Amino acid sequence: MQNKQAEKNSFNEIINFSNIIKEELNEIKKLQSFIKWTDNSFILDVGSGVGRQINSFPINNLRKVIAFDFSYSAIKVCKKNLSEYDNIFFVVGDAEFMPFKNNIFDDCMCLGVLHHFKDFTEVLREVNRVTKNGSLVYTVDPNAKNPYEKFGINFISKILIKFSFYRNFFKNILVLNENERALDESEIVDSFSKTGFKLKKLEYFFIKCRSFGLYGKIRFIIMNFMKIILPKKYGCNMIRTIFKKYEK
Repeated sequence: MQNKQAEKNSFNEIINFSNIIKEELNEIKKLQSFIKWTDNSFILDVGSGVGRQINSFPINNLRKVIAFDFSYSAIKVCKKNLSEYDNIFFVVGDAEFMPFKNNIFDDCMCLGVLHHFKDFTEVLREVNRVTKNGSLVYTVDPNAKNPYEKFGINFISKILIKFSFYRNFFKNILVLNENERALDESEIVDSFSKTGFKLKKLEYFFIKCRSFGLYGKIRFIIMNFMKIILPKKYGCNMIRTIFKKYEK
């Protein structure tokens, strides 16, 4: 389950940082290079946020895209960012209780979503329900094997977010509520296996973080240093996967 109010509050606090930044978009494009969709597909973007993810794809080649997010504020900004497209539809809702019919989506992406849940099993059950047999599900989340991600997100930030001065000064770190945590590959694979998916691909990946302010610059230096000195599994700050829904 998920603390829903904490999730809403945290996004409202960082909404001013939620415009699509060119440098960040370039990094997202690299991160999403493993995603391949066929033309005329019907795609579900769970946790679409303000449209950073979907905006880096050739959207016009897709039949329809549903940008789905828990935050009304996020969807409002997403509409603005993606206003040029007429095949994107925007829906506000809970990923644990999706308002969609069974077996309608060709593929689904959950980029930067699962780590917002203490237990994302219900999210995956819903993804299984609304996707077609053979559909692919793409995920990207912080890598718990990376020392900075593990201790920075899972421990240090959990302590610091209790103090208002921290929340006001370090909004740009994007770790502002009790739900967020880095994930280990074993948890991801086990959870998908239990909910009707088979692993097709798993890899560790490094993406540059936002570096606004002093904290951001320090974070950037630490992350790049780890990338250089540690093996890939530990030096990379992100983990990305592709799962396929069982054929029935």
